[in-house]
Amino acid sequence: MISPRKPCVLITKTPTISPGAIIAWGRNTKRRVEYADRYKNDEDAVNALFAQIVLGECLEQFLNHRVTAEEVEIAKTQSGQPYLEAFPQLHVSISHTDGMIGVAISEEPIGIDVQKVRKIRDSLLNRTLSPKEQCIVRERECPEKSFSMLWAMKEAIVKMHGTGFVEYPTNIDLANLVELTSDALEAKEGAQYEGHGIYTHWEEDVAVCIYGPNDGYELF
Repeated sequence: MISPRKPCVLITKTPTISPGAIIAWGRNTKRRVEYADRYKNDEDAVNALFAQIVLGECLEQFLNHRVTAEEVEIAKTQSGQPYLEAFPQLHVSISHTDGMIGVAISEEPIGIDVQKVRKIRDSLLNRTLSPKEQCIVRERECPEKSFSMLWAMKEAIVKMHGTGFVEYPTNIDLANLVELTSDALEAKEGAQYEGHGIYTHWEEDVAVCIYGPNDGYELF
């Protein structure tokens, strides 16, 4: 029996260039350009185009061979979950925040989310965190960092399922799965939620969470 490959995760900074420049960079098909044209501002268009370039690099690492731009064409299910038409057996997750993009590829369902630390309000905490989670966040010296990680964890969970938030985010209570660091928090080593592994780390001021197979992943 062949063991499944470990999921491949690639996290990188977004280039500060125009959509036209990234199109000229290469590996962008007509379909990709049309996809990026749907976005109303340049930053979102660059994120959309660059995410597919990063996805191609991640796919090559995962398969251990070169792929064409057409093989990295992204389609979406009715629920909005991305997948690769050329490799429908693979599971794909994509996330981007200000200045950072994360992609994940796996033979099993997987979700990734990246969240840049930003200001928060009490109303946001009340809508998104359980009472226990709110206590953890409010007690920290930098509550914004702790919130960013908890929210990245919740987003990664719903992305893996491909359903979005079908219930209130407050119902996904992760308070018992996190541990406090000097100024924020991360998932405990070996943490699981509903039978799947939760892995977290920080990329500068960006919280990163990968949710999926229990045997970890390879980060590139």
